[in-house]
Amino acid sequence: MKKILSVICLITFIVCFIGCNKAGLADAVYDGSSYKAVLQQYIEQNDNIGAEFPQIYFMNGKYTVAASYFGLFVIDNTAKKVDSFIDLKKYDCNYFQGDVITKISSDDKSEKLYFYNTENDKIVADKVYSYDIKSRKISKAKAEEIGAGSVPMQSGTLRDVLDEADEDLAVKLSEYADRNISTVYKGNEQMVFAVSDEWRISNLKLVIVDVKNGDVKEIAI
Repeated sequence: MKKILSVICLITFIVCFIGCNKAGLADAVYDGSSYKAVLQQYIEQNDNIGAEFPQIYFMNGKYTVAASYFGLFVIDNTAKKVDSFIDLKKYDCNYFQGDVITKISSDDKSEKLYFYNTENDKIVADKVYSYDIKSRKISKAKAEEIGAGSVPMQSGTLRDVLDEADEDLAVKLSEYADRNISTVYKGNEQMVFAVSDEWRISNLKLVIVDVKNGDVKEIAI
């Protein structure tokens, strides 16, 4: 009888552990409204909020991905809102300065994100996660998944862009040079950066630039 009870207790523990672990992953991702609203909610729940301005890591036609100490934001460009938010602190993946650095990359179809820690340019094996943008599911991942098929999210500064831009586009973008802006993600057809008149909380805007025709539009998020 004692053996049976022990087995039942063990099974119950395992089920609860798995369930709690899954719940923990699910709880880290939720729908937001504006960037400001999501950020305010995060700040209310955390004492040490840091001072990192969000940096742009990636953009496709529909989504822009930004991240900082606060977390990872998936922004819906069409709906003009934060589609989902990942509290990177819950995964111990919120290092953007120092020897340990959190990196973010995308698969080649732009459907899945990877966030993971590196130390001395090597991936920390037990700190690798994947995030399916469509299903909003976070899963543990293996370092081997971040291979040739994944796309590192590279970005540069506005000064880099102005130096390479033609004269007309440089004039259009020069008005942003003295404002608080993020890094600039430049794709084949579009580039994007975030701009704000404040350092922490503000009505953040995305500036999306059509590389081919030079059109510039702002999206308030």
